Amino acid sequence: MGSAIAVAVSETPIALPNAQNLDGFVANAANTVFTVPQTGRYCINYDIKIMSVFMMRSELLVDGAIVSAATVNPVLSISKYNFQIILNLIAGDTISIRLSGLNVEATL
Repeated sequence: MGSAIAVAVSETPIALPNAQNLDGFVANAANTVFTVPQTGRYCINYDIKIMSVFMMRSELLVDGAIVSAATVNPVLSISKYNFQIILNLIAGDTISIRLSGLNVEATL
């Protein structure tokens, strides 16, 4: 079983697992924000699986701004949120993933 997180209506950052190949990316202490090491074109994938079914949104953020093209906003409750996108990023940009939409405790 995964870790439990309290999801807020406005936003809840998702911490990524510690066992990652970051290839120069630097993570903050909570493993929720990652800094891009060099300017380039990046393929970003995310796959969030929750033990229960909820009506939430998953969002990719670059420098704190939502990338609307990489938002999963279902019309029905789901337990799996995934997306893939290719983005041009600049060295120093930050990327993160969050859930929002309900006040619930979700187990990843």
